[in-house]
Amino acid sequence: CKVRVSSQMRLDRKGKPVEGAIVFDALLQDLYAGAKDPARMSAFMRSLGDLTRSHVTSFLREDFANPSASTFLTTGAGEDEILLYSEFLGDNLWFQRTLPLLQTGAVFDGDNYVSRRELKASRYYDGFLRHIDTQHSVGICAAYEQQRGAFLTLCRSARFGAYDQDCLRLFQRLAPHVANAFALRVQFEQLQAQAGIALGQRGMFVLDAQWRWIDGNAVAEQ
Repeated sequence: CKVRVSSQMRLDRKGKPVEGAIVFDALLQDLYAGAKDPARMSAFMRSLGDLTRSHVTSFLREDFANPSASTFLTTGAGEDEILLYSEFLGDNLWFQRTLPLLQTGAVFDGDNYVSRRELKASRYYDGFLRHIDTQHSVGICAAYEQQRGAFLTLCRSARFGAYDQDCLRLFQRLAPHVANAFALRVQFEQLQAQAGIALGQRGMFVLDAQWRWIDGNAVAEQ
C-alpha cells in the first residue's frame, strides 16, 4: 500500500491527524455515499485502487441462477473486458476455490487459493486475466445468500506482485463497511420499489462511520 492506513484516528505530536487515518476516513465517506450515488462508489473504487496499486477495481452483484440479471460497476476496465469476464466466469479458479467459504464480510486473497503457476496455465487466465494484465486479486464479499452475491474485487499486475500485509489489513478493516454500505444500497432500492409509497415523503440519509452527514433527500434535511 502507498500509505499505511489506520481505522482509528491517531494524532501526531502536534495534534494533527496522521495521514493513514485521514485516508481511511476519506475512503469511508465515499463508500457510504456510494450506497446512494454510483459516482461516489466509483470514486471510492478509484481511490482504493490507487492506494493499493490495483489497476482494476470492480463491484459485482451476481445472480447465479440468472447471470443476465447481474450488474457490474468497474474502474480500469471497459465494456470489452466486462464481456470477456462474463464469457469466462465459469472458469474463475479463485471463485471456485473460495465458494465453500463465502460469507458476508469475508476477505479472500487469491494467492492463498491458487498458485501463480496454476493460474497462468488456466483457461480463465488465458481467456480473461491476461487481457487485463492481472495475476493477483483480492475479493471482499459484501453479501452472500443462496443464489445471489455481491463482491468488491481488486486486481493487480505481476509487476507489483502480491498484495502485502498492509493492503490485506486495509481490506479486512474495510470489509464490514463494504457489507454495511451494500446493505444500505439494498434498503434504498427496496424503498424505491415499494408500490404506492412516494419516495419524497420518507426521509432517507447516509452517515459516515463517525455519524456525520454525507447525503440525504429533502425530507431528511428538514
